[in-house]
Amino acid sequence: MAREAGLSKPLFFHYVKSKKDLFLFLCDYSLEVVKTMTEELLKPVKAERDIFKRLRLMIEARVRVFRKIPDLYRFFVAAFLTDAEPVRNEMRSRLAKYHAMGINQVFCADTDESKFKESIDIEKALKIIEWTSEGFAYEILNDLNTKQGLSFDYEWYSQEFERYLALLEKIFYK
Repeated sequence: MAREAGLSKPLFFHYVKSKKDLFLFLCDYSLEVVKTMTEELLKPVKAERDIFKRLRLMIEARVRVFRKIPDLYRFFVAAFLTDAEPVRNEMRSRLAKYHAMGINQVFCADTDESKFKESIDIEKALKIIEWTSEGFAYEILNDLNTKQGLSFDYEWYSQEFERYLALLEKIFYK
């Protein structure tokens, strides 16, 4: 890597203290790239007041980013599945912050409460929707871990999440 950068190995490690630091720097840089690309795609989310449409837009934006840069997706899978426990824990912490950013954009925005059935406690309904979203994300990470990230199918997960959203929408909306 030092050679590719046109640096000697000692000079390279002058800037990067360890392989772990380099790996975490690449994680942070990659997350920043994804965040920047996703933020552009998420602009419509901020204007949308329907919670289910916001969730669909967020998922669509993230899938579009990973389709556009599949190597970035593979890097995240490799980082998530690494055997180096300190790196894996740091990476999972960073991914959790990125995930929380998206969830906050969806759930902290102004929600159109007129779509909910009158008998529904809207605050609790939003919490159930949030927990379902987080639980689904956890299931994806668990699948990546058990399948070693080899067979992640964007379409299948998107369709499966859509089925959950459609069910929740049917339960909570008029």
